[in-house]
Amino acid sequence: MFRRPNLIVALACFVLLALAGTAFAGGVVVTLDQMPAGAQPGKPVEVGFMILSAHTGDAVSGERPIVVATNPQTNEAIRAVARPSGPTGHYVVTLTLPTEGRWSWRIHPFSEAADYPASEFTPIEVRAAPVAAPALAQADAARQAGPFELL
Repeated sequence: MFRRPNLIVALACFVLLALAGTAFAGGVVVTLDQMPAGAQPGKPVEVGFMILSAHTGDAVSGERPIVVATNPQTNEAIRAVARPSGPTGHYVVTLTLPTEGRWSWRIHPFSEAADYPASEFTPIEVRAAPVAAPALAQADAARQAGPFELL
């Protein structure tokens, strides 16, 4: 037989679990097509992703997701609106990250104005393209100029 305090605690736990299930029933999951790689300063990078209902698994369409990227070293921030592309619930955004560094980024599935948490992802590493050393480039050009190689 339950004593009164145990019954109250059990009832409170039941109510909290019921409320928690209701609070999460309308959530979504944002899934990337692939992690952006090879990002270079000032060059556009296209990122595709799906928005799915966490409750039913159905694709969520008709939204205007906002992507926000921030470089904590320089305090730069950019915002871009994703556009629908391909199957229902699939969106694409073009990001142009202006400087090198480690860019933190997140996707607001229902725009920034919506009272819904953003999905945060692994930071994007932005690096300048490697530059070929002039001496190596000249040696390659000389090697290709004639049929003989210098030893």
